[in-house]
Amino acid sequence: MRRIEDKSKLHFPKRQRAGLERGGSILLALGSAALTGAGFFVENIWLWIAYVPFLLALITINRALRVAFVMGHVSIIAAISCWGLIALGYSPWAVVPLGFVASFVIAMLHGILGVGLASTVLLAIPYLPGNPLLMAGALYPGAGCTGLGLLALGSILVAFCSRALSRIAAVVFLCLPSVFLWTLSDEAAGQYFGSAQKGHGVSALTGFEAKPIGLGKKPLSRWDIQLVLNSIPEGSTIVTGENAIKAQDRAAMRAFCRVVRVHDLTLYLGVQGADGRAQVRKLDPETCDGGTLLYTAALGIPGLTGPVLPDAGMLKIERSSKTSGPVLDFLACFEAFSIHRWAALAYHQATAVIALSNDHWTAPLPIAALRSKVSAQLARLFQIDVLHTNTAAPYIWLIREGR
Repeated sequence: MRRIEDKSKLHFPKRQRAGLERGGSILLALGSAALTGAGFFVENIWLWIAYVPFLLALITINRALRVAFVMGHVSIIAAISCWGLIALGYSPWAVVPLGFVASFVIAMLHGILGVGLASTVLLAIPYLPGNPLLMAGALYPGAGCTGLGLLALGSILVAFCSRALSRIAAVVFLCLPSVFLWTLSDEAAGQYFGSAQKGHGVSALTGFEAKPIGLGKKPLSRWDIQLVLNSIPEGSTIVTGENAIKAQDRAAMRAFCRVVRVHDLTLYLGVQGADGRAQVRKLDPETCDGGTLLYTAALGIPGLTGPVLPDAGMLKIERSSKTSGPVLDFLACFEAFSIHRWAALAYHQATAVIALSNDHWTAPLPIAALRSKVSAQLARLFQIDVLHTNTAAPYIWLIREGR
């Protein structure tokens, strides 16, 4: 009996053990944040690296470890959001504490409900690049909402396994269909037909060709865009980034109209509407006076250029009946991160989408790389080609050269 008591003295005291556990949790959170940052922002690192923390949280049966893994990941999302809001003029004294609280709440939600159920609940947020269900595009290419539902349901069921080894086996089983989907059909994956990361290419579904053209300046001003338009072949089709001009700038609109008429161009122009939301207007020789309004963003920055809470509009896709030729759809700002908007595109049988953005306010964070990576997963999931344009980039996009 005395020998047993002597051995117990070798154990760490309760307070010291708690301190070691907290230190270990902090290290795990920092490691998760490092993985997330690498997967999000480093171009040559796969996006799924950023979601390894969720995989570890899915496997572990320890709630504290699960919270630590998720906390590290969502802290990167919070940092991105805080950085952008501060750049837009919000007070850091309000934004930073709210970002920390949001990260803690989301991490605790995953700890209590489990990764699968918590991620499914968080699908209600219009755009959340940190949601691991985005990886449905890598696991089930071309499966659409069915693939999304399969990943959500499978992740929820994994939580019912009482042992870590059982959970590992369940995760492997959940990933098996992806092997067959990728093997049977490589065409199931939506592809870039032009992006800052992938160079230029051709949309297999629409026949549009895309290549960047510019002056090497970053970003291009309104005058730079006019100069580029004057240098391309007549009859070409061009698209700019988001909010290249403001709707109230009638002088800029008339200047673009003159260029369009002289060179017989079709210009998809990113315009900032009077309410701050992004628009896309089509200017051609017949309708260039003000242009044809093709698209108005359904989502924006909550409380600034968009609603604070989700509404039914994010599930709608509006198309102008005045357009002719191949149908192009659009996404703007953060909409390329939104599963809701991609699902709406798929429901309306979209084949190709142009994602317009203006990322100068997030510099030096490479949000364009993150948008490109996330939208690639959603493009694969819903089998939609995607082209990325960015007002902060040193070029616009030529999607059809000449007639």
